Order: sequence, then C-alpha cells, then structure tokens
Amino acid sequence: THIYSYSLTFTHIHSHSLTFTHIHSHSLTFTHIHSHSLTFTHIHSHSLTFTHIHSHSLTFTHIHSHSLTFTHIHSHSLTFTHIHSHSLTFTHIHSHSLTFTHIHSHSLTFTHIHSHSLTFTHIHSHSLTFTHIHSHSLTFTHIHSHSLTFTHIHSHSLTFTHIHSHSLTFTHIHSHSLTFTHIHSHSLTFTHIHSHSLTFTHIHSHSLTFTHIHSHSLTFTHIHSHSLTFTHIHSHSLTFTHIHSHSLTFTHIHSHSLTFTHIHSHSLTFTHIHSHSLTFTHIHSHSLTFTHIHSYSFTFTFSHSHLLLFTLIHSYSLTFTLIHSHLLLVTHIYYYSLLFTLIHSHSLLFIHI
Repeated sequence: THIYSYSLTFTHIHSHSLTFTHIHSHSLTFTHIHSHSLTFTHIHSHSLTFTHIHSHSLTFTHIHSHSLTFTHIHSHSLTFTHIHSHSLTFTHIHSHSLTFTHIHSHSLTFTHIHSHSLTFTHIHSHSLTFTHIHSHSLTFTHIHSHSLTFTHIHSHSLTFTHIHSHSLTFTHIHSHSLTFTHIHSHSLTFTHIHSHSLTFTHIHSHSLTFTHIHSHSLTFTHIHSHSLTFTHIHSHSLTFTHIHSHSLTFTHIHSHSLTFTHIHSHSLTFTHIHSHSLTFTHIHSHSLTFTHIHSYSFTFTFSHSHLLLFTLIHSYSLTFTLIHSHLLLVTHIYYYSLLFTLIHSHSLLFIHI
C-alpha cells in the first residue's frame, strides 16, 4: 500500500490473501501474481500491464493509466470496475463469473474473453471492439462508443441492451437465445447472426442493414431507420411488426410462417420472399412493390399505397382485401384460388392472371 516509484515491477508474488492499493508509478507491471483472494485498487500509472494473474476471487477497481493492458487473467470470480485509460486492452481473460463495469477508454479492446456468466455494463469508449467473447450467459448493457464492433460472440443466452454508437457492427454472433433491444446508431449493421430464438426490438438508426440472419423463431419489432434493408433472413417462424423507414427493402426472406404487420415506408420493396404461410397487414407506403413472392397461403389486407405493384406472385391460395391505392397493377399472378375484395383504386390494371 502507498507505493511510489518511477519504474515498478511486481513479479512472482504468491499469497493466500493479497491486496495492492494506492500504487503510483510511471511504468508499472504486475506479472505472475497468484493468490486465493486478490484485490487491486487505486492503481495509477502512465504505462500499466497486468499479465498472468491467477486468483479464486479477483477484483480490479479504480485503475487509471494512459496505456493499460490486462492479459492472461484467470479467476473463478472476477470483477473489473472503474477502469480508466486512454488505450485499454483486455485479452485472454478466463473466469466462471466475470463482470466489467464502468470502463472508460478512448481506444478499448476486449478479445478472447471466456466466462460462464459474463456482464459488460456502462462501458464508454471512442473506439470499442469486442471479439472472440465466449460465455454461457452474456449481457451487454449501457455500452457507448463512437465506433463499436461486436464480432465472434458466442453464448447460450445473450442480451444486448441500451447500446449507443455512431457506427455500430454486429457480426458472427451465435447464441441459443438472443435479444437486441434499445440499440441506437447512425450507421448500424447486423450480419451473420445465428440463434434458436432471436428478437430485435426498439432498434433506431439512420442507415440500418440486417443480412444473413438465421433463427428458428425470429421477431423484428419497433425498428426505425431512414434507410433500411433486410436480406437473406431465414427462420421457421418470422414476424416483422412496427417497422418504419423512408426507404425499406426486404429481399431473400425465407420462413415457414411469415408475418409483416404495421410496416410504414415512403418506398417499400418485397422481393424473393418464400413462405408456406405469408401475411401482409397494415402495410403503408407511397410506392410499394411485391415481386418474386412464393407462398402456399398468401394474404394481403388493410394496406395503403399511392403506387402498388404485384408481379410474379406464386401461391396456392391468394387473398387481397381492403386495399387502397391510386394506381394498382397486378401482373403475372399464378394461383389455384384467388380472391380480391374491397379494392379501391383510381387506376387498376390486371395482366396475365
């Protein structure tokens, strides 16, 4: 306690109960530290490294450094709290129960983190990367960064909530149960997301892309974006509800049961949609196009558009009801049973039915 030095090294320290507190140094290294109960608190250094730290119960709190690295840290119960650094790296961290809270850094990287129960909360950084994170139960909450990337995240139960970033990417995320909620970003991409049960809710972005999303049960709800694309989405049961965008595209969507409800967009396109049971209800758009739609049962109801086009629609049972459009064009429709009822249009054209 209360150790002051320009250049300071702690190496090969072994103890049952070990505490480091109020340590100040320009260049500071902790390496090969072993203890059953181990605490680091109020550590200040310009250049600071923790490496090969082993403990059953391990806490890092109030650590301040310009350049800070944590590497090869092993503990049954491990907490990092109130860590501040300009450049900060966590790599090869292993723990049964692991918490990162109130972490602040200009440039921050988490890589090769393994834990049974893992929480990241109140993480702030200008440039932030999470990569190769593995946990049975994993939560990311209140994460703020200008540039933020999540890649190669694996967990049985995984939640992302209250994530804010100017540029945000989620890629190669795998989980049995996966939730994204209250995600805000100017530019946002979700790609190569795999989960048995998957929910996206309250997602806001100026430019938003969902691509290569696979899930048995998949829900998109309360999605808002100026420019929004859904492509290569695969699910057994798939619902899109309360989707709002100025320019909105759905392409290469595959699901056994597929529902689109309360979709609002100035320009809206559905193309290459495949489903056994397909329902569109309360679809509102200035310009609306359906092309290359394949479904055994196809229902389109309670929808409004200034310009509405249906082309290359294949369905065994096809129903259109309560449709309002200034210009409605229906062409190249293939069906066994077809019903149009309560259709309102200024100009209506059917070709090759």
